[in-house]
Amino acid sequence: MVRKEILASSRNLRRKRFFFKAAIFAVLLLFLFAGVSALFYIPKFMVQNISVSGNSVLSGDEITAKVFDSLSGKYYAIFPRDNILIVPEEEIKNNLLNNFPRAKNVFLSKDFPNSLIINIVERNPAALFCGGAPEKSASPERGEANEECSFVDEDGLIFEKAAFFSGNVYVKFYGGKNTKKINSFAEMAEFVEMSADEGVTIVKVVFGKDSLREFYSSEGWRVLLNESDDFEKAAVNLKLALDKQIKEKRKNL
Repeated sequence: MVRKEILASSRNLRRKRFFFKAAIFAVLLLFLFAGVSALFYIPKFMVQNISVSGNSVLSGDEITAKVFDSLSGKYYAIFPRDNILIVPEEEIKNNLLNNFPRAKNVFLSKDFPNSLIINIVERNPAALFCGGAPEKSASPERGEANEECSFVDEDGLIFEKAAFFSGNVYVKFYGGKNTKKINSFAEMAEFVEMSADEGVTIVKVVFGKDSLREFYSSEGWRVLLNESDDFEKAAVNLKLALDKQIKEKRKNL
């Protein structure tokens, strides 16, 4: 009987010691967590300055405002998102790319203790995309003042509404199934550029049935090609045809 009481007393003592140690560990862990959390609230390390570079068309103030939007709030309702050590870099980049289609790429770097540097790479307009088939009344040189066009970058990506341009500032593309990107844009742009070198100004490109591509010149005539054609070779053949075969008949095309 005495032995059972001794064993029971020993178990109770071990249990009390275990809970005491667990309580001490929990208190220490709580203090450690509070201490670490406090470090993230030191004002010196809160993002206060944002500098924007690389933007020529996009507004630096609007970009800065979007970055501060991404820095608002807390992680898990505890850690501040605007602490320089734990800013949500990928979220900031994605937020800017989603809100500013002209931005092709975003680079973010930290300038300790409380500054962010945002470098923007903007898309350069290379052409215009003007939707479906052009109005029959539209002249090749001027187009229609009421037509709505969007900028196209060098990769064929349609990214931003454009103002009306008179003259031949940009080649206009019409038609196509993809309203986000123009397929085979680089090849067609090369044909336009090579044609320009030979004195042929292409003012618009119309996507015809199937894979047909219609290149309209400022002189009123057009070149019909297939999407699978060799556009570089086609430009060379166009020059040969104009110089060797058509010659003075060119004005009657």
